[in-house]
Amino acid sequence: MLSRVLLTLPVYFGSNHSRFLGPAYIASFLNAHGRECCILDEDAIAWLYHDTSDPQKQIRTRIVDAIHEFLPDIIGIYLNTANYKNGLSLLTFLRKNFPEICMVVGGPHITTCFKTFDALHSDLFDYAIVGEGEVAFYKICQLIENKCHAHIPGVFAANHSDSFRAAPLLDIDRLPTPDRTAFFTLFSKEERRTLIQNDTRVFYSSLPGFDSNYARVVATRGCYNACRFCSPGLYWRDPVTQQPRRRIRSPIAVVDEIEDLISKGHTSIYFDDPTFPILSNLPFFQTFCKEIKRRHLSFSWGAPICSNEINKYVLDELADIGMTYTYFGLENYNYDYLSAMEKEQNIDSCLMLIKSCEKRGIHCDASYQLGFPNESFEAIRQSIDWIFDRRIQFHTFYSLTAIWPETSLAEEYNITPECYEPNFDKNRLREFGLYFYEQGNQVLEQFYSNISGTYHFLPEDDAVALKYYIFDKGLTNRFARKKEGEPDGGK
Repeated sequence: MLSRVLLTLPVYFGSNHSRFLGPAYIASFLNAHGRECCILDEDAIAWLYHDTSDPQKQIRTRIVDAIHEFLPDIIGIYLNTANYKNGLSLLTFLRKNFPEICMVVGGPHITTCFKTFDALHSDLFDYAIVGEGEVAFYKICQLIENKCHAHIPGVFAANHSDSFRAAPLLDIDRLPTPDRTAFFTLFSKEERRTLIQNDTRVFYSSLPGFDSNYARVVATRGCYNACRFCSPGLYWRDPVTQQPRRRIRSPIAVVDEIEDLISKGHTSIYFDDPTFPILSNLPFFQTFCKEIKRRHLSFSWGAPICSNEINKYVLDELADIGMTYTYFGLENYNYDYLSAMEKEQNIDSCLMLIKSCEKRGIHCDASYQLGFPNESFEAIRQSIDWIFDRRIQFHTFYSLTAIWPETSLAEEYNITPECYEPNFDKNRLREFGLYFYEQGNQVLEQFYSNISGTYHFLPEDDAVALKYYIFDKGLTNRFARKKEGEPDGGK
C-alpha cells in the first residue's frame, strides 16, 4: 500500500508566515508519484483559535483530530532555527501521542545542526533529511512501503548517522510546481475562507501593488554570495565543493507558473528568492521579460535583488513588465563593517538605485542592519542618522545582525548547534557580548525583521531604545501614499 504523508509546520505567529513553498514542493512531488500528501500548518490552526480561552489546548486537540482523520503512515516536521523551540515542542507532542507513526524531520535547522539534534533527540524521529527534501522523502516512502532498510543519500536514519552520504543538488526544473492547495485539505470551506482572509495581515499583501491575492514563487535556489551573516548560500551550497551555488529555473517554466496563478485569480507575485537573477544571468532575464510580454500577462510583482544586478536599462524593462517592489541588502553605510562581513557594496550606487526605481514607479527598499560586532550604541545611532540625513528612511527597514548556525560568524564566536537547544543556558554567553532573543517579544518582532530564536550583539534594551530613537527621528510608513510634492520621509 502506498504511503499517506502528513507534513506539519510548527506554530510561528510571525508576520511572514505564509504557506512556505518548501513543504508545498514536497507535497507536489509525493502526490505526483502516487502518494497522498497534505500539509497541516499549526500556525493556521492557531489563527482559527486565537480568540478562545485556551488556544494551546484547542490547537493540539485539532492536530490529534486531523491525524485520526487523515491516518498518515508518515509525519514530516519542518524545523527552522528561528522557530526551533516551537518545532521541538510539536515534534515531542507528536512522538508521544503517535509513537507508531514514522516521524521524519527536515528543514534548515536539521540541515545545519543535525549531529547535535541526533545526539540529543534521536528518540523523537525515525529519519532526518539533510538538504533538499523532495526526492529524499519519496525514497523514505519507498523504504517504509517495502519494509526494508537501505542508505538514502541525504537521509539519516535514527541511531545510524555513520551511514550518511550527502545527496547531490536537484535539477529544480524537474520538480513539479508546488501544491498550494495541500495547505487547505484538512480544513473546511468556511475555515479556508478565514485562513485566506488571514493573509491580509501578512506583510506581502501590503507591498506596493499587492493585495491579498498575491502568490509566492521561486525562480532560484541558493545564492552566489557568501556574506558572513547569511545562511542561504550555506543551506543550498554544493555538497561536494561546499561552495555557495545558485540554481536557476527555466524562465519558460517560471512564466508558465505565473500564468497559471493569474488564471486562478492571483493579481500579484512575490519571488521568494535570496536574490532574483538579472544581470548575473541575462539569458534568464531576457527570456522572462519576453515571455511576459508575448503572453500579454498583467500582474504586479516584486523580488529581492543584489544592488549590482541592475542598471537603468534593466530598470526600464522591470517597470515595463509590472514590477512594483524590490529590496536589496544595503546593510550598513560603513565600508569597514561591510568588509568585515564580506559584503561587497557600492554605497553611492545603492543610493542612486533607490532614486532610479522611484522615478519608474518601483518602490525600492534597503535592508539595513544594526548591531554589527563591535559596533557601539553611539555608532549605531550615527548609522541611523546617516539614513535620515540622506532621506532614505522611507525606503529602509531594519534588522539586527544575527548569528545563524554554521555561518562563519557562528564559527568566529563559537556558537555551536548546542547553543540553540532549549535547555542550553543562553545567558552564559552574555559575558562574551552575545544575547539570545527568544521568540514572542512583540515590541521587537513587529519592528525588526529576522530576529527571533538566535543570537545578537545587542542587549534587548538597546534594541528597544534604538527602535524608539528611529521613531523620534520621524519614522514613516514606507508604503504610505505620499502627498504631491512631499519629499521622502514626510508624514
